[in-house]
Amino acid sequence: MPGRRQRRHFQQIDDFIRGMVIGLRRAGWSLRQIVADTHMDAITVHRLWRAWLEQGDVG
Repeated sequence: MPGRRQRRHFQQIDDFIRGMVIGLRRAGWSLRQIVADTHMDAITVHRLWRAWLEQGDVG
């Protein structure tokens, strides 16, 4: 149907990727650098980092 948007399929982020994002950020990488290197959505990276700051947990 023309004009209909197709929804993205959500993909679960495993513990390794979560740990990598947090590790890179703690090592001084900017969120933009992490997004560019991992090809993840910027909002996802930001939410992972914010969850870790607020809760100490990203799971």
